[in-house]
Amino acid sequence: MKRLIVATDFSAEAENATLYAINIAKKQGYEIVVFSLYNLSIHALNARASTITMQDLLAIKRGRLEALLANLNETYNIQTIPHFATGDFYEEINRCIEMYNADMLVMG
Repeated sequence: MKRLIVATDFSAEAENATLYAINIAKKQGYEIVVFSLYNLSIHALNARASTITMQDLLAIKRGRLEALLANLNETYNIQTIPHFATGDFYEEINRCIEMYNADMLVMG
């Protein structure tokens, strides 16, 4: 199956890119992978927060991605695959492209 990755940071531009990706997916039979990258802020890292606190922050961000996917699935009747990453954007988006053998990348 053909796969399309749409990257989101939950901005208005990313929402437009997601809607564009949905249109392509429906018309051309692509499976959609929704990529989201989050890095802890330097302030959180410097605060010497506990590992549990860091994990809680990442869980909140993963939850936001899962909520977006549930909304897309319900609203547009499509199945999506979540891909949550932390680290360098360029490295992680390339890793995602390779992992899913993606044919297209859409970003807003």
